[in-house]
Amino acid sequence: MTEITYESFKCPVCETRYILTIAPDEPRIQKRPTEISKLRLFIETFNRLGGEGRIDVNQEKLFDELLQTGKFSGDEAKLYLNKALSNGQIFERKPAFLAKA
Repeated sequence: MTEITYESFKCPVCETRYILTIAPDEPRIQKRPTEISKLRLFIETFNRLGGEGRIDVNQEKLFDELLQTGKFSGDEAKLYLNKALSNGQIFERKPAFLAKA
């Protein structure tokens, strides 16, 4: 968790994916709930497509399923795919086929 001071919060340049939570004793930055819920939805969709047997998931089918939920645009689906890849939650077993790590 990143700690900030009141002086640094007054800075006009802020990252929009974080929100400020002010407690009486200490302000803290937390990720937006929508960002967390979208990542959770991404992983749940991936797990549903992969099943119990850890079957490879076709990247196009994953994108189609994410777009059908109505909560992702095409760019957002790619963004969350890249986040999951960089976090090591999933990996590309072969081109356009993903597997859970």
